[in-house]
Amino acid sequence: MDIVVPRKIGHPAHPEYAIGALTQTGDVFLDPDALAMSGLRPNDPIIKHIIEEEKAEAQRRLRHYRGSRPPLDVKGWTCILVDDGIATGSTMKAAIKSVKAGGAEEIVVAAPVGAPDSVDELRKMADKVVVLLTPPQFHAVGLWYQNFGQTSDQEVIEIMKQYEEGSFYQQKKQGQEQQQQQPPPGSTSAALQGFDDEAACAAAAPPSSQQQPPRAQQQRRSSGSSY
Repeated sequence: MDIVVPRKIGHPAHPEYAIGALTQTGDVFLDPDALAMSGLRPNDPIIKHIIEEEKAEAQRRLRHYRGSRPPLDVKGWTCILVDDGIATGSTMKAAIKSVKAGGAEEIVVAAPVGAPDSVDELRKMADKVVVLLTPPQFHAVGLWYQNFGQTSDQEVIEIMKQYEEGSFYQQKKQGQEQQQQQPPPGSTSAALQGFDDEAACAAAAPPSSQQQPPRAQQQRRSSGSSY
């Protein structure tokens, strides 16, 4: 498992309202409809300023969360992008672009809840989209959780450490070390390779051996923060 860090580009007056997003490598996607409704243009100084801030934050989070670990190689693998919910879908679109650029063989988007229109848009970009609930009156991701507390940086770091030990990282490292120590002529390495505004990506298996996702419980709350 690894992280991919897209960043939402929020409206200058209402930061929680996404008018676009950017990938962790800095590629920018702006929603033309959201811009038009807000009376904004891509080259407005305030938009350029927000984009630069979010680029810097994406890089900060990558360094902070991943540390010295290299990103997992997803080329040729099935990549499952997971988010807590899909509101506008902007950050998930940016995440999809990131793993496509990495050469993923198949991309699956998974979330417990999402806005119907946004989920439909994601189906045009991903090979498969699994969203358990798409209520017509969506409003906000947080409304559909009993507990929608903020995940701290330290929690993310600890989770990443747990997955690093005995995971794709270690198996890939061991495979590389074995190959360096005793490289048989004509052979190739068989080391496994794998992948809030954050979406987690797991390069679980090649498409031919992919397992069906487990069922998940859906919890709902009457109030929560907007996204």
